[in-house]
Amino acid sequence: KQPKSGDLGKTVMFRDAHMKGWAYKTLQPDDLKVSVITGQGKRSRVMGTIGVTRGFGDHDLLAIYQKTPIKPFLSSNPEVQIKKIDSTDEKEVLVMGTDGLWDVVDGNKAVDVVSKS
Repeated sequence: KQPKSGDLGKTVMFRDAHMKGWAYKTLQPDDLKVSVITGQGKRSRVMGTIGVTRGFGDHDLLAIYQKTPIKPFLSSNPEVQIKKIDSTDEKEVLVMGTDGLWDVVDGNKAVDVVSKS
């Protein structure tokens, strides 16, 4: 649970990434600050809110606890790959998706879903 301003001065249990067990501490104002990057790997988040660092929308998105605008932390420069398509087969398709799609669906599954639709 993310501590809130009403929790300042209270004693809480905590654990950081380098600890094996738990410890007690009294919450200070710095404890309320959200790190710019939290989590690891696929569970990483920008300001505890969004899992991508590139985006064209979400101009009004605010960080969950501090209500800080997220947009300044996002890049609108996409990663682009150019693929030459030589086939004239009308049954061929191009499936485009973000890493969020490809994290949970591999190429074979995407082909299977498209072929059944």
